[in-house]
Amino acid sequence: MRERTGAAGISVEQLKEHGRPPHQVVDEYRALLLTCMETGMPLAGHNVAAFDLPILDRVFPFAFGAQAKIAFDLNRVIDTGMLCLAWFSGSTPPTVDWARNDYYDLIKKNNQFKRKWNLGHCVETFGLHRKHAADLQNAHEAAADCRLVHYLIEEFRARAEAPVLPV
Repeated sequence: MRERTGAAGISVEQLKEHGRPPHQVVDEYRALLLTCMETGMPLAGHNVAAFDLPILDRVFPFAFGAQAKIAFDLNRVIDTGMLCLAWFSGSTPPTVDWARNDYYDLIKKNNQFKRKWNLGHCVETFGLHRKHAADLQNAHEAAADCRLVHYLIEEFRARAEAPVLPV
C-alpha cells in the first residue's frame, strides 16, 4: 500500500515523529513574518501574493483572534510567480513608482491564456535547474523551494541589469 502524503510530500508518520503542534508552528511563523515586516525585510516567494498571503489572512485570525491579522504590504513582496507570468506574457516590468499590488492584479487579469507558471516550470524555462544542478523532484520542500525562488530572483535581477541592445 502506498504511503499517504500531503501536498508538501510529508507523510502522516513523518508528522507524528518529527512534527510539532500546528498552533506552535503557526505562532512562530507569524512572529517571523512580523519581524521581517518591522525590520523592512522583503518577503519573497513563488505565488506568495496570490496564494500564501490570502491563506495567512484567514489562518492567523482563526488561530489567534481578529487582532492577529497581518496587513501585508505587497510593495515589499517579491512574487517570482507573478514575475514569471509577466515575463511569459511579455508584460512590462513594474517601475519604481508602480504599486506592486496593482501590478500583480494586472498580471493575474492578463493571464487569459492560462500559462503554466508553477515553480518547477519557471525554473526549467530559464534553464536554472541545469545551471544550478537543482533537483526539481524536491520541489515543495521548504529548503528546495527557497533555493529555487532565490535562483529566479537572481535571474530576474541579472536580466534587469543586462544592457539593452539598440534596435
